Amino acid sequence: PGLTYKRDGEPISCPDRDFEDINSFPSLPYHMVKLEKYVVKTDLGSRTTHYFSSQGCPNRCAFCSEPLINERRWSGLNAARVVDDIEWLARNHAINGIILVDSNFFVNKERVRQICKGLIDRNLKIKWGGANGVIRDLVRFDDELWDLLKESGCKSILVGAESGLQEILDLIGKGTMVNDTVKIAEICDRYGICVQFSLMLGFPGKNIAEEFHSILDLIARIMAKSSMHIFSLFIYTPYPGSPLSALSTRYGFQPPRTFEGWSHFELNASNTPWVTKKYVRLVSMLTNYVFFFF
Repeated sequence: PGLTYKRDGEPISCPDRDFEDINSFPSLPYHMVKLEKYVVKTDLGSRTTHYFSSQGCPNRCAFCSEPLINERRWSGLNAARVVDDIEWLARNHAINGIILVDSNFFVNKERVRQICKGLIDRNLKIKWGGANGVIRDLVRFDDELWDLLKESGCKSILVGAESGLQEILDLIGKGTMVNDTVKIAEICDRYGICVQFSLMLGFPGKNIAEEFHSILDLIARIMAKSSMHIFSLFIYTPYPGSPLSALSTRYGFQPPRTFEGWSHFELNASNTPWVTKKYVRLVSMLTNYVFFFF
């Protein structure tokens, strides 16, 4: 299941592999790789590595590939196993920083609570961050959970703010309000947690100049509340099979016809006819220069 291959030059596609509870899988065989090759120095710690605690995402963002690939399903390792893994990395490889690379770490609030408590109870002096979450969910967390996040070593959270225009957020199915983006910045500022805001420019059928200025205005509102947060800006890229990709073709987007053509798709390049070189340069300048000094 899940394989596509060629037989006598003809492509053969097997049925999709079932989406499974990842708790049924064994732990990653770290002994089979040279882990030192994957240990780096970051602001989280002198010995930081990446870690997956879950698979999938239940949200329906229209620009994303997740709803197509995993059909909005999500499976997370239970809290005890996550804490066991992190403790093993700390004890056996002196890991002191963890970058969480889940598509959505915060789906199950109680699981997050138990992971935080586990890290605290075992006295693991680990700093962790990069945890991806949805603003709509995060702004509803209670004070106790925010206290646990801080005490357990959470230093940063990644969120898709996407735009400063409510009509854009509605178009892409974020299910959140622009004011919630400013609110999460205020909440995290109180707990010393940096928010990495991901933003996107160039959605189909929209006024790109209005989009651009709304993003600048949103950044200004956030920075007026706190200077500890950081920003990334990308150009909207139609992913094959995503709902927004179909809309993009109505506005002149022509999907590549070869694998080689798809290989040139990048989030910092213009892949749609309505994003001009002017905005490609502006995105590059903001991302590579201005945001660096923020």
